Formats: sequence, C-alpha cells, structure tokens
Amino acid sequence: GYNNVDCEYAKDRGITVTNIPTYGTASVAQYTFALILAYCHHVEHHSKTVFDGKWTSCPDFSYWDYPLMELDGKTMGIIGYGIVGRGTAETLINNHETIRQKTGLDIRLAAVADLNIDKRTNDPLLAHIPIKATDANDLINNPDRDIIVGLVGGYTHAKTFMLAAIEKGKHIVTANKALLAVHGKEVFSAVRQKGVEIGFEASVGGGIPIIKV
Repeated sequence: GYNNVDCEYAKDRGITVTNIPTYGTASVAQYTFALILAYCHHVEHHSKTVFDGKWTSCPDFSYWDYPLMELDGKTMGIIGYGIVGRGTAETLINNHETIRQKTGLDIRLAAVADLNIDKRTNDPLLAHIPIKATDANDLINNPDRDIIVGLVGGYTHAKTFMLAAIEKGKHIVTANKALLAVHGKEVFSAVRQKGVEIGFEASVGGGIPIIKV
C-alpha cells in the first residue's frame, strides 16, 4: 500500500510514487461478499475433510463438522465510507433484488458509519441505507447488526472498532491488511475466544520491487 512506501526516500532519488484509488473498487467489493459466503459455508474446509474420508466414516448421511450460518435476514454494517466502502454499499444495494429473486436471500445493508457521513448530503446511495452514523460504536453496539465490514485504515481506531465488534459477537470482514500484520495475533485470539469469523483480503503486489530504468 501507499502508506508502506518511504515517500521521502523515493523523492530524494527522483522516484515517482503514486496511488490509484479506484483501480480495484468493484473487485474489492465483490471480494467482501465472497468472504462472507466463504465463512458461511466453509467450502474449503468441507472439501478437505471430505477428501480426508470424514464423510464416508460419518454415521449420518448429512455431513458437516462446522456450524453453518444462514445469511437470509442477516444485516450488515459498514465502517468507513470511502471509495471502497461506498463501492461495497453500491454493489449490495444495486444487486439486492437480484440476489433475493435468484437465491431467496434477503441480505440487507442496514447501516454505515463514517466521520464525514453528514457531509455527503448529495449522495443518492445513502437514501437506501436506514442508519447513517458518525460514530462506529452505534453500529457495533446495535444487536441487530450481524456482520461488520471494516474499511477504515490505520492501526488505532480500526483496531479498537474491530476488537469491540468481535467482543459483541459480530462477524468481521476487513480490507485493513496493515492492521492484521501488526495486531493479527491479538485479533485472531479474540476471534477464537468469541467463536466468530473474520475474513480479510490478501496482500497484493507487496513483493514487487521498484526498478528505475
């Protein structure tokens, strides 16, 4: 990420550093829902245990060794309404009816929290989101929120929000790879203790060297 680049070093050596904030908005939003579906069904784990012979040795015809989550009727809250946050909201809102008709699932984006949400008075997308809050704790402390999508950068507030949501029994999806790199042990320990799920995006391009030609 841009925040991991030594910009002063690059500047002193004439290396141009730039960020492309919208290059992957749609794909990251799509990946958010892929993660939610993944920890609802644990497809990879189920496949592995079937190949390991656990289904054939199971006394029941229907084999599962992991609790399943029904998405129908679940509500989602987004913390962080930047480019990716808005893109995620747009993906769900624009496809809500299609998803409901094809799958019968009613997955609703019920709330969004962002410090500057009150300034987005001309954003038509917000009319479809019932709760708009400037304090993320309004989402975290609401028992009606089942899934929290954390799209806030940094290590401080993002960590506080994530741990508080886990403590409240919320399932988490996050795009904050830096937070997990620094505080991953603490976060994963909290996830195990509360019995919730966390989905996170993999690092992209982290090992590509910059070559000045």
